[in-house]
Amino acid sequence: MIHGKKVGTGGLYLALFVALLFFFTQVQPITIANGDDWYYIATTRSALPMLTEWNPARVLPELLMPWVSSLGVQWFYPILGDYVKAMTLSHGLAVSGAILVFLVVMVNVFQKKMGASPAAATGAMLFVLLLHFALFKVGASGNAYLFWAADATCYFYYTIPTMLCFAWIGWMELHPAWCQVLEKEHLWEKGLMIASGYLLICSNLFCSYLLALWAGFRVLNLLFRHWGKWMELTRQAVLYVFVIVAWLVSLFFEANGDRSKSLAGGSLLQCFPESFSSFWKFRYNTTLVGICVLIALAGCALLWKRRKEKAARTGLGLCLAMATAAGLSWCYLILLCAVTIPGYSSRPDVMLGFFVWCLLVVGALLSYLLTQIAWTRLALPVVLLAGACTLAGRDTFAASLTPGLNQPGAYHISTYLVEQLQQANREGKTQVELELPAGGEEWPFGYYMAQRVADSLYQHGLLDYRMEITVVRNPELDQRYHLFEW
Repeated sequence: MIHGKKVGTGGLYLALFVALLFFFTQVQPITIANGDDWYYIATTRSALPMLTEWNPARVLPELLMPWVSSLGVQWFYPILGDYVKAMTLSHGLAVSGAILVFLVVMVNVFQKKMGASPAAATGAMLFVLLLHFALFKVGASGNAYLFWAADATCYFYYTIPTMLCFAWIGWMELHPAWCQVLEKEHLWEKGLMIASGYLLICSNLFCSYLLALWAGFRVLNLLFRHWGKWMELTRQAVLYVFVIVAWLVSLFFEANGDRSKSLAGGSLLQCFPESFSSFWKFRYNTTLVGICVLIALAGCALLWKRRKEKAARTGLGLCLAMATAAGLSWCYLILLCAVTIPGYSSRPDVMLGFFVWCLLVVGALLSYLLTQIAWTRLALPVVLLAGACTLAGRDTFAASLTPGLNQPGAYHISTYLVEQLQQANREGKTQVELELPAGGEEWPFGYYMAQRVADSLYQHGLLDYRMEITVVRNPELDQRYHLFEW
């Protein structure tokens, strides 16, 4: 019986992974389409923060993206015979894998912290996953779902680190003994978590703050429990202090990097109103938002009613902590957008941390309700079906590309660039005139993009030697591939 349950759980996770992979490779394929994508798929960096880098402390995405891309070239390109599709498949695997890890940890946290049954925790997880796709209202140009990102690079800069940060926090909550780094037990596991924690801290300030936030909560908890017992407090707080200090160091590096300097503009007081107003451009699915509110109210009422029970107090404390984290995340992200690019606050990938905290509160409360009140299990399939029905329609999902760029056209132009350079390689040319679309001259098809395409193909072994590229703008490409048409 137990073996059968494990097989069933494994089968569900496998099905979810396949569904996510299908989405990111077929429904809205992650396509390399601009100068940043072509640069970061083949350009690696030091594993340490470096002020000489454009992004001094973005270690994880700038190591992971070229590594994943190289696997695409080695494993999938020989099978598919299509370089761009090989990149899409390898990137889709990375994004789907990160999301799956987050979902698995979420189920385990609901079971341990909320006292939820395996079925209730799984049902709540499915509802949270559905909300990632259905929370926002469908618009004429597509639904900017929570897993949306502007391009392939942004998936590695925002989506993957955010999912892994939440998974890391959840895993540490499930294994509190691993947080005691001065103890001699679980040394291998502690070393692995410290190394992965370092990479997540050195990922992106729009994501890494999650670890600092968690560590801050933990330090406050220790201060409350061990006030006056300074030796005990110090011994238990080593990891949390390390996380906070490491994050502050990464903040220093990023604030003094070239990218940060290039974004320096108006003052915080000038840019904050725009950042604040941009966030309210999200258009919500009011039906699902209403259901979430009802779940939150019912779950909180039940937990409060049973607050004398230890399990209820634990669940109530968890939900209160996550709700507080959501509020602090929102404030931090709005301020960070204000000092960088105020319009960023209207992007789901940038605000993902805030929304995930909110959805985790709803999921945790739902798992508790499903466990404690039998008749709620009857309603969950209906809610899941109703939510799934809102995803029907031709223009439901927004393309994971620069807004306004036609996704099939973006694939075809990237393939055309590869074909041009491979043909020049066969002919032995070292100086090549590479045709680029006339549209998007500054972005996404800037002049610098052509050389980056050639350099990446050389790094991946598709070209035998480096080429010197001259850009030729061809308006016919815009029409042939319908690049900026929907």
